Amino acid sequence: MADRLTARETIALVADDFSELPPPPGHSAPDGPLAWQGYDASRARSWQRRS
Repeated sequence: MADRLTARETIALVADDFSELPPPPGHSAPDGPLAWQGYDASRARSWQRRS
């Protein structure tokens, strides 16, 4: 199976430059702005993988 590219690697293929923006200050509403069940848990897992 072929190795998958990370999001940053994919962006590098199609863009000349990329600067990640800082997260917005403060906290969003529970389960995110669209009230998707499990949104906050998914964000927390994503943030942990990033570190």
